[in-house]
Amino acid sequence: MLAASIIFFAIAAVYGVWLAGMFLKNKPVTPGTALGHGIVAAIGLVLLLIIGYQLGFTTLSGWSVILFIVAVIGGVVMFYLHLTKGAPPVQIIVVHALAAVAGFLLLLIYAFGK
Repeated sequence: MLAASIIFFAIAAVYGVWLAGMFLKNKPVTPGTALGHGIVAAIGLVLLLIIGYQLGFTTLSGWSVILFIVAVIGGVVMFYLHLTKGAPPVQIIVVHALAAVAGFLLLLIYAFGK
């Protein structure tokens, strides 16, 4: 299940880079594509939470979950702003991306650093 979580987060990361590229090129991002990114990442987070519940959280996996939750909050805010006001501010995009990348790196260290 840990491998599946990593795979879902990796897919979400590639998806997120693509979305960021669209944003930087001033190309429209449809709500459906943004929602797809969020759903893939949410599946990864749910799997990670199940693993943590079953095996117990370590420091690395716990911090990974916290950072992913920060990324989720940023993603929900961005999605809301996208639906109501257009493109979200760059600052939210950067915080969302940094939290997700840091969470993913900690997850990889947890998984492969054993």
